[in-house]
Amino acid sequence: MSEFRQQYNAENPNNKSVANVSKAAGEKWRAMSDEEKAPYVEKAEQKKKDYEKTKATFDNKESASSKKAKTQNDEEVKSEVEDEGSDEENEDDDE
Repeated sequence: MSEFRQQYNAENPNNKSVANVSKAAGEKWRAMSDEEKAPYVEKAEQKKKDYEKTKATFDNKESASSKKAKTQNDEEVKSEVEDEGSDEENEDDDE
């Protein structure tokens, strides 16, 4: 699409409509043979693989940091509960 957009804009410098560019690109794509489409399809498949690999790496890091944050949060809550319990014990001693 980016290649086509550059070509289309060069041939139609007064065009300001994204819809016209998209429509013309769709018409050109439908008119192309499978052989003409092959390099673009391969490029798209490679980009999809790269995306999935990057996303998996991100998800793994996110998952690990979420677990770490949850553990830290659980420890903080436990500490707060323990602190509250000791305050109550101190109040009983004052009476």
